[in-house]
Amino acid sequence: SKNGVFIQKNNGTEFSAANSAYAGMILGYTVIGLDATPATFDVTNAMLPVHDDLKVSFTFPPSGKVEIMASIYIQSDAARDVTFGLSTTNASTGFTSLGAKYENTTYYGDETDGEQHSHRWYVTGTAGDTEELWFSAGTTQAGRIDLFWGGDSSSVADTSHPMEYQPFVMKATALPSATYTG
Repeated sequence: SKNGVFIQKNNGTEFSAANSAYAGMILGYTVIGLDATPATFDVTNAMLPVHDDLKVSFTFPPSGKVEIMASIYIQSDAARDVTFGLSTTNASTGFTSLGAKYENTTYYGDETDGEQHSHRWYVTGTAGDTEELWFSAGTTQAGRIDLFWGGDSSSVADTSHPMEYQPFVMKATALPSATYTG
């Protein structure tokens, strides 16, 4: 391609822009906490972006449809639910909801529980528009849920923190035009 634009054709019919040639392509990827001191966030009873760095940036594919996935470690010390959401502004600015449909109860700890947890959202936009979304969290009662990510040594040898967590991951993946939404 002389101009950097590639198209796909089948018997003379272009299908890359209108159909699914981009489906499955990772459009944006963020990993935070590799070889770093473990970080934590105390979830409050308000939706808040967790950290300025916990975000994903991408450009909408021709279908205008994207799956956003985020993965982080959750620790609870009482029976509480956790809501994950998407913000169009960072933690320093404060929470600006992408919309209520992007704020979902995603985890319920029934006692002292902890696990690596992933959540997904289906987001639509205009092909070619850029987007930057921050991972956000809230709960019904502050002080009962913590989020953790990162680590820089073995959890056995690390004397500064008792656990070694997986890094935070957030990614945007292109979806096909023919996405059934029921």
